[in-house]
Amino acid sequence: MVNPQDLKRLFRGDRTAIELDLSEVNLWGVDLTGVDLRKANLTKADLGAADLSQANLSRANLHGADLSGANLTKADLIGANLSKANLYEADLREADLWEVNLKEADLREANLSETSLYRVDLYRAELVGINLSGAILDSIHLQNASLIQINLNRANLNSSNLIGTNFIDVDLSETNLSWSWLEYANLRGINLWRANLNCADLNKANLSCANLQYTDLSGADLRYANLERANLKKANLEEANLRGANLNQSIFYQANLHGLNRGENHVMKDEKMYFRGADLREANLTHADLSRANLNGANLNGANLNGAYLTDIRGLDANFQGAILTGIHLDPLSWKINSNTNFDDTICDYIYLRYWDDNNHFRDRRCPRDPNQNFEVGEFSLRLSLGILDTV
Repeated sequence: MVNPQDLKRLFRGDRTAIELDLSEVNLWGVDLTGVDLRKANLTKADLGAADLSQANLSRANLHGADLSGANLTKADLIGANLSKANLYEADLREADLWEVNLKEADLREANLSETSLYRVDLYRAELVGINLSGAILDSIHLQNASLIQINLNRANLNSSNLIGTNFIDVDLSETNLSWSWLEYANLRGINLWRANLNCADLNKANLSCANLQYTDLSGADLRYANLERANLKKANLEEANLRGANLNQSIFYQANLHGLNRGENHVMKDEKMYFRGADLREANLTHADLSRANLNGANLNGANLNGAYLTDIRGLDANFQGAILTGIHLDPLSWKINSNTNFDDTICDYIYLRYWDDNNHFRDRRCPRDPNQNFEVGEFSLRLSLGILDTV
């Protein structure tokens, strides 16, 4: 229970005793602007609708406190304990929440825009409808959380644990998620326009129908991820790992896939990729490893595949019209194409035929063999269809 002497000190502004005992105190609607409550005991206190703007609540114990509708703008809450606190519709704009304990706290409809939440524990917190636009959420713990109707536009979630997190009606546009753990996360249909997912772990994540236009996915781990019908127009996937990913009917128009699947830590080269019906028009696939990719019905019109690895390709009904195929590495016997595979106007000066040497290693031989000779216009596609690439 509240200490009456400490309550008197609070209203006199007496700070001779910093660690005030105000547990279960009723301060509903009271103006406490700028108050100094460092290390105060406010467990189960009623601070609903109170004005605590610019208050110093660092390391205060607010376990189970009622702060619903409270004004906490620019408050200092560093190291505070807010576990099981009621922060429904609280205003926490620009508040400092570094290393705060928010386990099982009720943050529904709270405003945390431009807030700093470094190393915050949000385990089992209620986060429906909160506003986190422009917030700094560096290294937070949200594993297996459900984020529903949340605005995270321009938020900083660098290096955060979001494994298995369920994102529903969340705005992640321009959000920084670099180096974050998003394995098994559900991001279906989420807006990630211009988001930074550099080196993020998205292994087995669900990104189907997501908006990934202009998104930075360079170096990201997207193995076994579901990107079906996702829009990756002008996205940067340089040296990303898409082994085993589902990319059916996804859009990669003018995307950068340079060095795809060829980063330092990319392993399990036998995994397939599924690009069935994907839009890869004008995509940069230079030096990408597309071995064992299913490109049936894919549109690669104008794509740059210079130096790409294309062993064991399925390209039934694929459109390579106007694509740059110079310097590709392939085993022609492993290609599966048909009469509807379109090679009109492709640019292909030479290729590298892949073969096994006596030591059971892949080797590449230039074709045409003569380094001063190039294919004539249309010669590559003709020889490929006739199976006579190795005769020149």
